Amino acid sequence: MFLTLLIVGMAACAFATRYLPIVLFQDRELPGPVKTALNYVPAAVLAALVFPEVVTPMYEGGGDWAVPTLIGGVVTLIAGRLIKNFLAVAAIGVVTFFVLRQLLGG
Repeated sequence: MFLTLLIVGMAACAFATRYLPIVLFQDRELPGPVKTALNYVPAAVLAALVFPEVVTPMYEGGGDWAVPTLIGGVVTLIAGRLIKNFLAVAAIGVVTFFVLRQLLGG
């Protein structure tokens, strides 16, 4: 029963944090600087999720994973600056990682 209440409570909190701003600010226009800042949120969230996974193998002694992971991350970063298609950038990063892993014997 406790687990069910915990899940329902977490779902309610997740829903409330997304729904309340929509309800409270539906009749207001956001200022220009706020709109501009909000345009950077998806990229910042993605970087916050990916960056630790790219650099963590180097600090945990994962020698076999560190080089392909780091090079794959750098190639993905460069591809992201040159190509604006997110799916293509993600595919380039994944392919780079797996090709390097196979070439380096990982």
